[in-house]
Amino acid sequence: MPPTPTNQSDETPEATMEGALSPEPLETMPGQSAAVRLHDLVGLAVKNGEDVSLGKIDDLVIDRSTGKVTHVALGSGGVMGFGEKLYVVPWSAISLKHDANHRIDFVFLDISKDRLKDAPAFDWSKLNQLSDPQFANSIETFYSKAPTAGRTPTERR
Repeated sequence: MPPTPTNQSDETPEATMEGALSPEPLETMPGQSAAVRLHDLVGLAVKNGEDVSLGKIDDLVIDRSTGKVTHVALGSGGVMGFGEKLYVVPWSAISLKHDANHRIDFVFLDISKDRLKDAPAFDWSKLNQLSDPQFANSIETFYSKAPTAGRTPTERR
């Protein structure tokens, strides 16, 4: 028997190449799908608990062996794409926040803007680095130890 969906606030989303997404707690209306197209995530604003913009989702990284999204590429700073810094953030470090109509409103990342500046920069030409356990672990460790940036989005809403 498949597991019964829960409505716990500490759930993290999980996506596959087909675009199926189990978002953070979201009650769907009858007939409404909980699936989200990955295309709809690219370009979404990323905010922290202080409602400060950290940037936008530039892209998603999918593990070929599992078909699951492992990281998001966060573009921050710059003007019209120039001077933008790219960060790779573990999928487990973000959560999707929805508006009153159950549409994805923004992506939440619990990190201060100052702390994000200390995050390891990322370059698409070095995508293989994510296959290196030491590099991948350093990214996971950075975001798991990131100091919180104020209230959680549920406290704001």
